Amino acid sequence: TYAFYGFDSSRNLILHKKGVDDFFELCKGRTISAQLDFSDHTELFISDEAPPIHFHLTNQDGDYRLQNSLYNPPFLMGAKRNYCLIDGVIYPISFEYFNTVQPIFACTDKTEDGSVLFSKENIYQFVTLILPRLKQFGLIDDVADLYEKIDHVPLHTKLYFDIEEGDVICKAVFCYGAYEADSFQAQTNNLFRDVREEYRVKQKLKSYLFAERYLTSDFCLKDEDAMYAFYTTGLQAFREMGEIFATDEFTKNSVTPYRKPSKLGITLQGGLLEVRFDTSSYDLGELSAIIEAFKDKKKYHRLRDGSFLSLEGSDDFLETATLIDGLNVSEKDLKKGIIQLPKYSALYLEELLEGNSAMVIERDSYYQKIIDDFQNFQKTNFRVPKSLQKILRDYQKGGYKWLKTLSQMQFGGILADDMGLGKTIQIITLLVSEKDKQRKTLIVCPTSLVYNWQNEIQKFGSELKTLIVAGQPVKRRELLRTTENVDVYITTYDTLKRDLEEYEDIDFKYLVADEAQNIKNPLTQNARSIKSIQSEVRFALTGTPIENSLIELWSLFDFVMPGYLYSAAKFKKTYESPIIKDGDKEKSTQLKKQISPFIMRRIKKDVLKELPEKVEMTLYADMTEEQRKLYVAYLMRAKGDLQMILNDNAFETSRLKILSHLTRLRQICCHPIVFLEDYKGGSGKLDLTIETLLSTIESGHRVLLFSQFTSMLAVIMEKLKQNGIEYFYLDGSIESEMRMSMANRFNEGEKSVFLISLKAGGTGLNLIGADVVIHYDPWWNPAVMDQASDRAHRIGQDRMVQVLNMITKDTIEEKIVELQNKKKCLIDEVITDGGSMMNKMTKEELLELFAE
Repeated sequence: TYAFYGFDSSRNLILHKKGVDDFFELCKGRTISAQLDFSDHTELFISDEAPPIHFHLTNQDGDYRLQNSLYNPPFLMGAKRNYCLIDGVIYPISFEYFNTVQPIFACTDKTEDGSVLFSKENIYQFVTLILPRLKQFGLIDDVADLYEKIDHVPLHTKLYFDIEEGDVICKAVFCYGAYEADSFQAQTNNLFRDVREEYRVKQKLKSYLFAERYLTSDFCLKDEDAMYAFYTTGLQAFREMGEIFATDEFTKNSVTPYRKPSKLGITLQGGLLEVRFDTSSYDLGELSAIIEAFKDKKKYHRLRDGSFLSLEGSDDFLETATLIDGLNVSEKDLKKGIIQLPKYSALYLEELLEGNSAMVIERDSYYQKIIDDFQNFQKTNFRVPKSLQKILRDYQKGGYKWLKTLSQMQFGGILADDMGLGKTIQIITLLVSEKDKQRKTLIVCPTSLVYNWQNEIQKFGSELKTLIVAGQPVKRRELLRTTENVDVYITTYDTLKRDLEEYEDIDFKYLVADEAQNIKNPLTQNARSIKSIQSEVRFALTGTPIENSLIELWSLFDFVMPGYLYSAAKFKKTYESPIIKDGDKEKSTQLKKQISPFIMRRIKKDVLKELPEKVEMTLYADMTEEQRKLYVAYLMRAKGDLQMILNDNAFETSRLKILSHLTRLRQICCHPIVFLEDYKGGSGKLDLTIETLLSTIESGHRVLLFSQFTSMLAVIMEKLKQNGIEYFYLDGSIESEMRMSMANRFNEGEKSVFLISLKAGGTGLNLIGADVVIHYDPWWNPAVMDQASDRAHRIGQDRMVQVLNMITKDTIEEKIVELQNKKKCLIDEVITDGGSMMNKMTKEELLELFAE
């Protein structure tokens, strides 16, 4: 049970120091049989009382003799305490007790009578250093007569504090009546000084990082953190040790708690918001620096006047910091005490002020009208055009009023409704309502959707005159000069990049970016081009406002309202890094507050109660024997290359090579023949898919089948031909008009299968003629697969839609699905419920894909 070194040759237990403590504690109050080298006793009693040690001080002709009551007893060392052996009894003693008596015994043991003689000259050292310790443990007789024979005056400590070039200076003075000695002055033989207490004062100064300065006989504190700790806790400790004297400069550098503005005034003038703070309590010009200190989780901020502003436990400051930081206010504006903001900041400002009860907020009528109109946009008197009154669903009417409200305020917005909820018709309704104002609109969309927009406008807004800007450059130039009787210009992202010069002198009322995920990367020509077009109001339409990273959301806002989410660098620092890297929920909430007024997102299950159910199912396929051999061989090769990359610390520069390995493994899961022409071993997934297709068609269902690999779709086409099944086929090479034609024919009942490249057919198609969707291979981003499934599960569908995900067992495809499941959260956190996304793969996630 006890800690011990072991046994000696006679099988006696040899205890460790820790074992001594435990052993003696167990034996307390008992007699034990023991043999110690330094004791004549074999029977030892373990006591828990104080040992009978006592000292006597006697005066001998002016000198003083200190004598102990016994000779130097033996001491035993433990880990928690020490012990002394006296007359067969072992007594426990504290380390401090031991350090007091052992040096005296060491001296008295060397004299014949066991005493120590103190002369008149060194009695002061005894009185100041030794006597207080002996009295502490009750080891000495009353020595009152000793104080009568020496000059004994109680100590009174004075501490003088000042500021010198920003540093705190302290001079410690020890006063004994009229006599004063500084902390560096040596002991004199004609005055009793309380050396122990003086030492305690000096050690306390050093504990707050004051450094001794011998030339000036004082102490200096330079460290700012230690200075703050000294002001907050140290001063009180020193007040208990003596009398404090401080200069005005020192007092001015004290710590003050943060006090937030008591009043906030908000006015709307000339299209700008003006926010005025009550500046009576502090200098607003320092708020930017204070906020940075607060974000860095500092306990204080040192103001320009040298004083310390405490940021500890200040919920009030968090409120103000969030307000100032959220509004992206410059230090220059803060100094003036007036903050000027774009009008679109009104809605976020109101979000930030919600629940603020401690501050008096004065809003002018113009600002209040913006807030009231927006918060109650559903109750506005914006009428839906008669031609669309009976066509629009209630949620679409709400979307139209939201768009109209933003338009009236000259704000932009992102219509991010779930796929299939009619974002197009909501925009058309807005444009029809603005027809009489004779303002022009530019709609930019993917090539595949140009004619879809024209058809939808002709169907639901025939009074609007459309013009598709397409054809050769000369023809496009002529079309753009055709301004009479044109309400809506429609062009593609690709064409817009080539025609930018032609748009320089055109100022549109509305600029609409459809499938706005095409401008999610702010560095692309797509994004830069559309953002350079002049327009009064901008709207972005997308079912996936976030696909891979939060910077995509920033890029969309940089289009609809430039500057609203700050610069890209500040957005990354403020939101993306804390949310993605640190999982900061508070930042997610703050971002959601900031963007929510300008994003309209509804999901099907909430607004389309009559929409039939969508059921998802995963079907697992085993590989054929030859397929598995090939997969394992390529997996081993990929792992070997990966290990070399890791050994060379070249992971980041080798991402493309790693992804090429992943692509090859995914292709093998689909069918090795997509890259090995002479492969004859078959594919387990293809067999299962064809079997599923045939049984599905025989049961009267019609199918959309998606794959990322056009080469795989070619293999499936051959299988369908062999089985006599007719199909439509769509990839990126098919022209827009042909796409529309095939979609219409399929919806009218022609053919049973539509084979679609995921990239080409994931958006912009209405294919409600199908009620079964098959994803032949999983994609990294589940949002893209969801969009593809929604080609069938959308308005107009009256049958349950079944989505089948084909997965090859024990392969990378299973790991892709696991990765998808981990990534379906960010859009819910920062936008609203119902979205899905996959963040950019980290190094760890990529490596996990290769794990067995």
